[in-house]
Amino acid sequence: MKCVNCGSENPEGAKFCIRCGTSLAESVVTPPAAPEAPKGAMAPPAPAQQPPQPPQALPHVSEAAYAPPGATGPAAPAGGQTPAFGMPPLAYTPPPPSAGMPPGGGMPYGPAPGAPMAPGYAIPAKKHTKMYTGSLLAMLGGIVIVVAGWLPWAGSFGINVTGWDMFNTANNLGQRFVQVVESKPAFTALPMVIAGGLIVLLALLMMLFRRKAVGVITLVLSLGALAMAVLTMITFKTYQVGGISASLSLQYGIFLLALLSLVGLLGSAIALTD
Repeated sequence: MKCVNCGSENPEGAKFCIRCGTSLAESVVTPPAAPEAPKGAMAPPAPAQQPPQPPQALPHVSEAAYAPPGATGPAAPAGGQTPAFGMPPLAYTPPPPSAGMPPGGGMPYGPAPGAPMAPGYAIPAKKHTKMYTGSLLAMLGGIVIVVAGWLPWAGSFGINVTGWDMFNTANNLGQRFVQVVESKPAFTALPMVIAGGLIVLLALLMMLFRRKAVGVITLVLSLGALAMAVLTMITFKTYQVGGISASLSLQYGIFLLALLSLVGLLGSAIALTD
């Protein structure tokens, strides 16, 4: 019991302070009585008791999840000691690059090779513009080559000779495809018409099926038609009778034949570049 006068401690039950003699009855402080509730008032309800809840376990998060890209994990203390929290150092393994992401980041350029296509995703079809353009040019060249057989190829003294006139003359001599004049070839309309018809057919197949092998054959046929036209033109211009020059004037039919053979050759080459 503590004296209110001098602050000395006194044994329990003492009535006077052993130091200053002050009555210790004055040191006992009686707590004020609680105010009485008014008559007729209801006491407040006691709070409901909640049952104790078991402790909730926190989810475990690896330290590697917070490691920045390129980090190799937390550094181990010197001397190879275990860190204070009792866990060994964690090695950080960077995640593999995402499928379809270019190296170094950036916008994705499509699914990775071999990856399954997502529903509704389709690779845009390639437009074979060069194939179609080249096929049309080759087809045009073949058509004109066929028609050129009925057009004038050469003329002399006002008389024009067509490719079929040359065929009739050569046929009488047993030479249907080519007429040999002084060891020089002059092709008739028959091989030209056959070459032109094949060029038209192959150009159509090349347009429908887009096969480069067909384009190669068309290229060879166009080159052959061009060679036959050029050789025939040379024979006409160097034609001789009895050692005397009797060259024939070239007409527009043979020029169309050579020009459209060149167009078919160009169209086949364009189709092969697609």
